[in-house]
Amino acid sequence: MSFRTVYIIVYIGVLGFLVYLALRPVTELHSGGAVETSRFVAIERAERVMQDFGLDSYPSYTPLVRRQQRTYLYEDLIDSLGKGTNRNPLALNRSGVPLSGWSVMYLQPYESVQTISGDQSLFDEYGLASVSFDRQMRVRSFRAHPENAAALFTADSLNAALDKVLQASGFNPDQFELLPDSQMVVVLERPVSMVPRENSEYTVTYVRRGSVSRLPERVHITYHPDIVSADDSDHEVLSPAIRVTRVFSSYTVLDLDVPVESDLSLSRIIVLFVSMLILTVLLVVVAVRLIFRGQVIWGRSLIIAGSVTVLLLVYRYLTMHYTYYPLLTPGIAGLDMLFYMAGAVVSGIFAGLAYLIWDAYARRQNHEQVPHMDALWEMNFFQRKIGKAILAAYAYAGLALGMWSLGLYASGSVYSIYDDGTGFSSVGSLFPVLTNLVNSLAYVPMVGYAFFGAVLSIMRVYIRNTIVLTVAGSSVTAVLLGFGISFVSVSGGILSGWFAFFLLSVPLVLAYRYYGILTTSIGLWIVFLVTRTGAFMGSEDPIIMTQGWILTGLLLLPFACGVVLHHFGREDLLAAGYVPEYEQKLKSQLRIEREFQIAKESQFAMMPKSSPDLEHVDVKGFFIPSFEVGGDFYDHILIKDQHGRPAELMLTVVDVSGKAMKAALTAIFTSGLLLSNARETGKDPAEVLTGINPILHSRTDAQSFITCLLARYEIQTQILHFVNAGHCQPVLKRGNQTRFISSENPRLPLGIRSEVPYKTTHLQLQSGDTLLLYSDGLPEARSKTGQLYEFDRVIRVLNSMNTQSMSAEAICEYFKQEVLDFSDYELADDMTLLVMKV
Repeated sequence: MSFRTVYIIVYIGVLGFLVYLALRPVTELHSGGAVETSRFVAIERAERVMQDFGLDSYPSYTPLVRRQQRTYLYEDLIDSLGKGTNRNPLALNRSGVPLSGWSVMYLQPYESVQTISGDQSLFDEYGLASVSFDRQMRVRSFRAHPENAAALFTADSLNAALDKVLQASGFNPDQFELLPDSQMVVVLERPVSMVPRENSEYTVTYVRRGSVSRLPERVHITYHPDIVSADDSDHEVLSPAIRVTRVFSSYTVLDLDVPVESDLSLSRIIVLFVSMLILTVLLVVVAVRLIFRGQVIWGRSLIIAGSVTVLLLVYRYLTMHYTYYPLLTPGIAGLDMLFYMAGAVVSGIFAGLAYLIWDAYARRQNHEQVPHMDALWEMNFFQRKIGKAILAAYAYAGLALGMWSLGLYASGSVYSIYDDGTGFSSVGSLFPVLTNLVNSLAYVPMVGYAFFGAVLSIMRVYIRNTIVLTVAGSSVTAVLLGFGISFVSVSGGILSGWFAFFLLSVPLVLAYRYYGILTTSIGLWIVFLVTRTGAFMGSEDPIIMTQGWILTGLLLLPFACGVVLHHFGREDLLAAGYVPEYEQKLKSQLRIEREFQIAKESQFAMMPKSSPDLEHVDVKGFFIPSFEVGGDFYDHILIKDQHGRPAELMLTVVDVSGKAMKAALTAIFTSGLLLSNARETGKDPAEVLTGINPILHSRTDAQSFITCLLARYEIQTQILHFVNAGHCQPVLKRGNQTRFISSENPRLPLGIRSEVPYKTTHLQLQSGDTLLLYSDGLPEARSKTGQLYEFDRVIRVLNSMNTQSMSAEAICEYFKQEVLDFSDYELADDMTLLVMKV
């Protein structure tokens, strides 16, 4: 890809970012509602509220500080009021509707491990009071535990006491007016009245005067009327008082005081469970197959698994250390970390298996960015192609954000940071930037290698068409991204959420298809951080705004590195030549197999390709190795006289000790010696073997030897001259009698001693004779039960044949099929047979 093409892709990505920014006011819950202040300011404000409400004398209670995202409020507003220019997140946040805000719950420390979520259950069992704020840090809601505390307000009148409550909540009483009795809220099925009744609970409602912006429409105060006494110097004074149990400021009619729980509905939980179960089973099955095949890089997979595990544990510590852990004893907090460690280890194994699968399939499918990843593992960063991969990641990430925003806009959905019931965790941590960074670094390997690397590589095996693969892959990853390991929560139904994530997945799938895992993973990381940075940018708090700028800098840092690498990086990416150990073994095995194939071809090439066309002699042979190659060979060579007429037929069968390649090489070497020494007319076989024996003795090791039967048949006289060097005795069938043919001593195999005086045996053959030369693989063939074929059976089988009417080739084929059937096609040794009929 050319320099100009890379930047064209970058420009498309910039256009996608611009679309994302343009649609952000209507697609992001935090648009126009950046985090207004830090957790420390939220704690200070909560302490002032507790002091004003008279609840500051409970030192045993610890504040639980969290950032709430009220997606449910936005959904209720849209469902009831419909969409409009003034009903998007930006407009609602600017009008003061608290779509997000700080929540502080004062709880007693508890010493039991339980699910760290669910406001209501924690408050009911351990709570003193709970206070949440709107974006102006006014009281959004206040609850006092009915059994543990009640805020007492005294004044000259009941109305004055209620005004104190408004002031303590951060509101100016002059900006609200009390609803008349007929408009008051009904509580406990009793009409609310301003007249105190003993043991009664009442709720009064204040409404906003005029159209003051950023004020709630109504403020509801629930209280118990009371009378307190105070002594002066002359007599007791009775004053009206109220014990406040709840304050709630509503910004719309549908804004209700409900406990905030997890965003996950039952249907989403089912989709999450089913999708992740199917994916996990798939990864385990495929990974086990690769492990048994030895196609794994254990070192890298273990590093991925360990890194994800550690990052998840660090993330847990950062998000819980300043939220829930102060409520727990050190032992219980440690036990929680231990339980979470089990989940982190499982997630790490999940990521490690996904990497293992991606690596094996990517190398098999020749993915473009496999060398890029190898270079990164080898710390060889300064590469031009790595720079191009980074720039492409920004382009595809921008396109993904733009298309995702269009999908959210089309379906009327908004996104918020994923909330598992513990709130917007990273903002509440001590180091929000570090928390977000750690979270992203743990998220990307799990999602990148699993959802894209493993899943798309497996799908690519079965789907070759790029368009079909893109659509199918995007459909699957949309389910996994939206409902599996999700990084955001999307309002609306499952189908609308899937559609938005489908559009997000398409560019990332294309990035994986045309670039690879590095571009896709960096693109995921960019999308992850971009969706979190918006909640920090635009804040009036300098600490929060600084966090936003740091996140923005982190987002731009890889881009700057990509530009530098693309302009000045080296071009030797492929020169590294990293080859995994299993591929080295595979290549070595393929090389060995190729060598075996060459040896096999060479071995069969040195054997006769056809039989000599003689009038009174019919000769045929075959060789079957027990392995790819073997140590046997046979040959028959027609030797002509000085007039060019057939004079002699040289026959030989050789068996080298051992099997496979070593024996085959020795057999080839022996064949060359025999051919070079036995072609002369009238050459004595004993002279030939006596001459080559010293050479074989010097060229073979002490454990190797060669048995050989070398014969010279005179065609005119029908005399067979042969010498047997430790080989199987030839078999002769004459008429109805079949017998072994003995030979002169010595009969030592070749290569045993350096000097052996072999002697030739002479045998007069007759017309109709059948001569059988063979190696020990024939009589030593074994059946499945271990029974030997044996020498005597060779005699019996040959004797039972009607050799007079059979050709040498037919006799060979009969013996071949006989022995193969007997051994069930599993030969214990190489088998060679040479038949000559006179």
